[in-house]
Amino acid sequence: MSESTTTAPLALKLSRILAPVDFSERCRHGAQCAESLARHFGAELVLLHATPPVGLPFGPAEALAYSGASDLTMQRVAETTDSLERFRSAQLGGIATTRVLIQSNPAEAILNYATDHRCDLIVMPTHGYGALHRLVAGSITADVLRHTPCPVWTGPRVEPTDTFRNVVCALDLAPHGRAVLAWAAGFAQEFGAVLRIVHMLPMSSIRSGPVYFDVDWRAHVAQESRRQIADLQRELATAAEARIDIGDIPEGVITAIEDMKADLLVVGRRPKAYSIIRETPCSVVAV
Repeated sequence: MSESTTTAPLALKLSRILAPVDFSERCRHGAQCAESLARHFGAELVLLHATPPVGLPFGPAEALAYSGASDLTMQRVAETTDSLERFRSAQLGGIATTRVLIQSNPAEAILNYATDHRCDLIVMPTHGYGALHRLVAGSITADVLRHTPCPVWTGPRVEPTDTFRNVVCALDLAPHGRAVLAWAAGFAQEFGAVLRIVHMLPMSSIRSGPVYFDVDWRAHVAQESRRQIADLQRELATAAEARIDIGDIPEGVITAIEDMKADLLVVGRRPKAYSIIRETPCSVVAV
């Protein structure tokens, strides 16, 4: 198998990168990743912290003995403003940085800011691995993934790096697939990385219940997918190696990126995307 870098004519441009801040350790790793990207692309880095207004968990009579909710909110805003101003201030020299504090639901604040200020990328990790993660996994990240107008750099492992050797695009050939491949190709070209494509055919394409379709049909389905991928690559002027597998989509994509030693996975925001994101061993960009 040959390794081919892309020759896409349109370079990827990132002018404004949004990094939500909650002061956790995983948030610090995400912020470091956003810093690396902002420095590389010469982009503005926006550090955004959202703090919902404080509610009082007691009745009117009890409340008379305590400060009002507005006082508590003002106190918390003052404390958070100071924390946000100090957050990684020593590491951001040379990067145009904007710090934003919003009193709002975090997902709503992130989505509104990204839309209103035309952010090109949001960098926010998920919460990690494990059974509990599958139940409560990153509700804020999940909301942002479903509704944001721009790509999201995410995953349980978001680490800072300025070296990308292998970029893998999980392509499903839906209409949005063109934008997914274009983003992956532009990023690979920007970093001089090898671009590869993985396309998964679901088991339903080769069998109905316990009955498998004949070998000729299976070969036809795979060949048709390969033809569509080739047409899309000609349109985008890319020359990536394409791998077509049959099976469970999330499991197959994870296996492929492990085999390909991917530094970055680029996926579309399709129904199976979050199942892939929460298990991936590398960072993911959901386009």
